[in-house]
Amino acid sequence: MASLSTYLSDALINHSNGVTAYTMPTVYVALLYASAGEWTASTAITAGEVVVPTTMNGHLYICTTAGTTGTTQPTWPTTSGGTVTDGTVVWTEMTPDLEANTSVPEATYTGYARVALASLMGSASGGSASNTSLIGFPTATAGNNLIVGVATFDASTAGNLLKFGTTTSTLAVSTNITPQVPIGDLLTSMS
Repeated sequence: MASLSTYLSDALINHSNGVTAYTMPTVYVALLYASAGEWTASTAITAGEVVVPTTMNGHLYICTTAGTTGTTQPTWPTTSGGTVTDGTVVWTEMTPDLEANTSVPEATYTGYARVALASLMGSASGGSASNTSLIGFPTATAGNNLIVGVATFDASTAGNLLKFGTTTSTLAVSTNITPQVPIGDLLTSMS
């Protein structure tokens, strides 16, 4: 995962400056999804829908002006909060939303739940850590989600977002699909 939330950044700074102790929470990993899927041409989009480019670029985009996408994929901004007009739709890069724990596009398929990370992660070495066990999410019993990222939280529902990042490829989840993160694929660092 690539980015820290503002909540976690502030807590770690306060802890390392001796201002306020940061108590280790039980950490849960969540799946992030693109409600509008991968970008498609000439498609009606409503405000709040989330999309990813047809070639993943490490960023999520939220529709901030509803409309219809253009006939060719836009050049996606990779700056935090950058915007692009696509036909009559305006997309905004989501890093500020995720850092602030707002508009987090968490998976919604039937059966979905966050997974506790306690015994699934290895100790940090060289500034990063990865999962030492398979991370298995509940099997979908209904619904469709295009999984595009992961996030960690300090609660099994709601709670504070801690870290977030996109995946290198998408995963289409529908009935009887069980999302998994293979050993070594969830890499975390402080950057």
